[in-house]
Amino acid sequence: MTLSKEEITLAYTLFLGRSPSAIELERMQSRQRNIEGLRRTFLLSEEFAARFAAMRPQRDTADRQPHTASSPPLLVHLHVPKTAGTSLTQILASNFQDGEKLALDAGQREILAGLPVSTRNRIRLVFGHLWHGIGRELGRRTVYICAIRRARPRLLSYFNYIKRRSDHPMHTFLTERNMEFGDFLEFCVDEENQRIEVDNSQIRRISGSFTHADIGNEAALLRDAIGNAFSPDMVVGLTEKFDELLATLVTQELIKKYQPTRENAAPEPASIEEAETKLTSRQLEILETFTHWDDTFYNICEQFLLPARSGLRQRTSTP
Repeated sequence: MTLSKEEITLAYTLFLGRSPSAIELERMQSRQRNIEGLRRTFLLSEEFAARFAAMRPQRDTADRQPHTASSPPLLVHLHVPKTAGTSLTQILASNFQDGEKLALDAGQREILAGLPVSTRNRIRLVFGHLWHGIGRELGRRTVYICAIRRARPRLLSYFNYIKRRSDHPMHTFLTERNMEFGDFLEFCVDEENQRIEVDNSQIRRISGSFTHADIGNEAALLRDAIGNAFSPDMVVGLTEKFDELLATLVTQELIKKYQPTRENAAPEPASIEEAETKLTSRQLEILETFTHWDDTFYNICEQFLLPARSGLRQRTSTP
């Protein structure tokens, strides 16, 4: 199947920030047969690598220095719901003593300002449903840790989690109205508190801008999320490759040990493919809106953050 000119033009706009010339469009259409091949061509191109480097925000010199045993960094776990974050929190916390770790949610950030200096200086791990940048409030050199997951299964898992947990603030609302997944998607369009959690929330947390004001500004958030994810002060892993993330944390000496665990997991994983067959065309459009940018971010992270696979890291010329 030959890709359409519209699909190829969209890829140029997304990955390179420009439109293709007529010659580029013709050449790309003759070479690429599917979306996966198109994506890889752009991700491995020299032009994308140069543009990606320009996306990275500048960091202070202190942020670029490796940590040492005498000056370990503050670890901040940005817990994205339904990404095995509870398991990751437990593994991280097991490496620290009481008084060295602090559970913190976004609405409790003012707690930091009220902590005595001696208490703040002792903290080695902060975890919760946070977003990038909170380390600045502690005035410490920080390493952010985050697991991300493919967006559509994550969103379905989040919905099922709400329906399964009677202690969730939205549980009664959903169950009393007998909401299905599609109903929930439609509800979230106009419900600010829920939309911020379901509408490409992974790039929002990692970009450091988890606010309603940035709904509609996802292209800029993607740029910032990429810059943060590939900076020296962050470790991003994939939920689907959870053991590899843990191994990376040990290799970088951010933790010393871990015991494999899976907390808060669904009793039986739901099938997003099956769920999608029950959605109306309007609901499918909403699902695409809520997941498009997170999926783009995931694909880029999967390509560049995982260990090199044969032939995948070799740069190519401009597409």
